[in-house]
Amino acid sequence: MATRLATFNTFWLGTPERKRARRDADDEAALVRLLQRLDADALVLQEVVNLPYLEGLLARVRPGYRLRDGAGNWLTTGRMRRRISRLQKIVLAYDEATLELREVPRPLERVWPGPREPIVARFRARAGGLDLTLVGVHLKSGGLRLPPDSRPVQVRMAECQVLADWLAPEAPDAARAPQGEAVVVLGDFNASREHPSLAPLARLTTPAAGFTFQAPRLEPDVPGEAWSSFGERSVIDLALTSRAATARVTGPPTILAFDLDPEFDRPPGPAASAPEHFLRRATDLWIQPDDHFPASLLPNLYRLSDHRPLVLELA
Repeated sequence: MATRLATFNTFWLGTPERKRARRDADDEAALVRLLQRLDADALVLQEVVNLPYLEGLLARVRPGYRLRDGAGNWLTTGRMRRRISRLQKIVLAYDEATLELREVPRPLERVWPGPREPIVARFRARAGGLDLTLVGVHLKSGGLRLPPDSRPVQVRMAECQVLADWLAPEAPDAARAPQGEAVVVLGDFNASREHPSLAPLARLTTPAAGFTFQAPRLEPDVPGEAWSSFGERSVIDLALTSRAATARVTGPPTILAFDLDPEFDRPPGPAASAPEHFLRRATDLWIQPDDHFPASLLPNLYRLSDHRPLVLELA
């Protein structure tokens, strides 16, 4: 049996602010279909505002999905510190039919230097007994073209350093990730693998440390479309795997380009008057993603997300 892991930045999911992301019943149905296509046993989700809303959507995807631990606590690291996006959360969902949730520690709670502490969960696969530590991240945002000494880049680098210190094999026993078992760091890194801010994590990809940044493939594979973030047009949703996890990776992670997939197109569909996919067209969707900028007419893909999800499978 394989264990499928996915990450998806959901773009202000469930926000009450209509200017952030407007979704109607058709958009919700498309989100459900997209999550079903991911077919993930565990989901790392970013920019979730309304957890009960997400819980309702996931109940339509898989009956076994859970967003709470055994004590009924939400699987999230909580509120952000900034005023504007204080309600956005990193959220973990898992299928209790396929995964046993063993522990949800907070090893980085007191040392995390950025706005969104990662969520860490330890699982055991019910079929096959795979022990897995999943680390869900949403690193500090900031454009990829910002200078290295800019605050967003410096904060992201500090986050990566703290995470790398915890993952490193030479870290003290009391302050390091589980050794010898599969560890997967999955999420929105807000930077490409080659970006200087990710250098502390890149240094773990040596034979001694044994980590690997997985190189993804696009589905459907369309030339010039190899990105996971619409805003950056770059792959910033990444998977970093430990040696034990890498040995179980069944193939390259898949970036699901839902905005190119005919299943998510809508009438009038590709025609001479409207050749683009519905989600690539700008029709009536006015969004103000940030308080510093006015509302803009944006492509319809924002009805689902401005990110494409990524799926990784472990044998």
